Amino acid sequence: MTKHTKIILEEMCKRIGVKYEDMDFKKPHWFWNFAWTQEQEDDFKKWIVSYLIGSYDAREEIMFRSSLKNCDKVAEEFIMLYGWKIK
Repeated sequence: MTKHTKIILEEMCKRIGVKYEDMDFKKPHWFWNFAWTQEQEDDFKKWIVSYLIGSYDAREEIMFRSSLKNCDKVAEEFIMLYGWKIK
């Protein structure tokens, strides 16, 4: 797993009280095992956008194009693909 993906997943786990180390990210559909509220998801999206804007290295690693204007879209896509279920 890449450095910045790990940081993002650690933050995602922390927000629902799950230890990153206890997760099996190789297991199919690992992200279906937990849930969060819409408010938690929205707050996490803001965090990802802020993280990407503040880190050129993170943008280079995670984004196809590292343009700042794409950070919001990338955050939405990350959550759509890997975010927890909504309660």
